[in-house]
Amino acid sequence: MYYILIVVGLVLVVAGVAGLAKKPGMGACDEAAALQDGKTDVPSELASTYNAGDCEEMKDETEKLAKEDDNDPHEMGVRFERYAIQKFDERQYKTLEWAGDKKSNNHFAERNLYPDFLIEDKQTHTLFLMECKYRSRWSKNQKGEEEIQWTSQKKIDDYRYYGEQKKCDVIVLFGVGGEPDSPDEVFSVPLNKLLKPYAQRREFLKWFKVDTQKPFLYLPEKHNLAVKKG
Repeated sequence: MYYILIVVGLVLVVAGVAGLAKKPGMGACDEAAALQDGKTDVPSELASTYNAGDCEEMKDETEKLAKEDDNDPHEMGVRFERYAIQKFDERQYKTLEWAGDKKSNNHFAERNLYPDFLIEDKQTHTLFLMECKYRSRWSKNQKGEEEIQWTSQKKIDDYRYYGEQKKCDVIVLFGVGGEPDSPDEVFSVPLNKLLKPYAQRREFLKWFKVDTQKPFLYLPEKHNLAVKKG
């Protein structure tokens, strides 16, 4: 019995030392960093099995993954879609369909082959389709002209076909530069003006730039959103 009390006492002493040395809220990586910096008297065998090097590697990996998430094309596209749809006054417009680019096991749902949004003007019950495309910057072609490659010819054909089926306009909304939820420039272009998978900036600036300080407004007679005069 005497020996048992001695063992219990030693255990309590060791636990007390560890508890005093460890600051409230200190995690495994904090412990390891404190040990390496000599900021704690806790013996290394009492600290977490993580060492400071492991923690630094974990931190670097976390930051890397976060950066990759920020640059993920799908996530950036979704953020721009959210930005775009919130620019429409919900008192006037109703979102009937929002396809997104979601896929499962590399198989796309048929609806996802077509424009991102089907929107209805509540007052006139006019429908229009809108495809959203975000690019972080313009690229230059062989002639040195700024342009963006925005889709494939197959997708253009798909968008046109779906517009014919719905008997409504198809608009392509481009966001360029800045962030997906705060682009530097926004352009609204009727699909029938986009005959190729790439589009040049000089044409966009002249005819299709949108005033992002105002709510987005669809003009059926223009087959497009309201744009600034060039």
